Amino acid sequence: RAAAVTVATDRAAIQAALGHGDVLVRRAAAARVTDQGLLARAARDDADPLVRARAVAGLSDRSLLARIAQADKDRAVKAAARKRLDDLDLVK
Repeated sequence: RAAAVTVATDRAAIQAALGHGDVLVRRAAAARVTDQGLLARAARDDADPLVRARAVAGLSDRSLLARIAQADKDRAVKAAARKRLDDLDLVK
């Protein structure tokens, strides 16, 4: 199932994968998705910290990243959000 996500390209398929019951499918989708709305939802709402961290890695919304860096319950997700903010600052 997770392998199927690597070939999914349309928004509906990726959205379905991000909502899948299997965490491995959600992790694969979070690593592949580029849609900022879907990434934001996964970064904020997914129960799995690795899904959230992978989603954070693709976000470009500095405000949301700052909130996640301060408020996420998982230390690794917070660190991923801080790293992404630093990366975005380097690109400016």
